[in-house]
Amino acid sequence: MRAVPPRPRSLHEQTGAGDHRYAHDADLPAYLEQLRLPLSRQRLRQRKAVVEPLFANTKQRLGMLRFGLVGWLNAKAEWWLTCTAYNLLKLWRQWWQPNHAPAPCAP
Repeated sequence: MRAVPPRPRSLHEQTGAGDHRYAHDADLPAYLEQLRLPLSRQRLRQRKAVVEPLFANTKQRLGMLRFGLVGWLNAKAEWWLTCTAYNLLKLWRQWWQPNHAPAPCAP
């Protein structure tokens, strides 16, 4: 039985280029340590309360699960239209409900 020769090392293994996938990988441990602080956890909770409902409502109520158009500009335009629809719905619920009394005008 013959011994299998060792596999040649790839260019990434030789240069060490495969150690970090992204430029900011070295900063990741410090970031994770910072997330353990109470103030950072509070900010993360605030982000969940402010940003996440927008995406949840967009997916559930408006039915936008994916972009229907191809291309960066088309997807960007579609996202702007979706955000406009979301904001118009918020305004309609706030101001144009049947039981809403108009605000008094300033003299």
